[in-house]
Amino acid sequence: MLTLEQREYLWRSLTAEQRTDIWRGLEPHERREMRERLAPADADGGLRPLGPRRPFDTVDGPPRSMMTPEERQQMREQIREAHRLRRERTEVERRPGTP
Repeated sequence: MLTLEQREYLWRSLTAEQRTDIWRGLEPHERREMRERLAPADADGGLRPLGPRRPFDTVDGPPRSMMTPEERQQMREQIREAHRLRRERTEVERRPGTP
């Protein structure tokens, strides 16, 4: 068995996949001890996806719980453009004599 200090040192050198595997095998009291000793970013067991902690968190500002109206509008426009391009490509593929 590793001491808490040894476990903490080892933890910092593991990849996210390794952390996930080990975290799932820890007992609840071991997880609690690790959370108390590690920084919040390290104390999640590596279970969070890469990138922002929540889908709409930003690096430069405070956490946000939803998209702004401008961001929603931009996303709508991107989706419409993707659908338009897909329709155009499908129409070209359906035309006789096209490769």
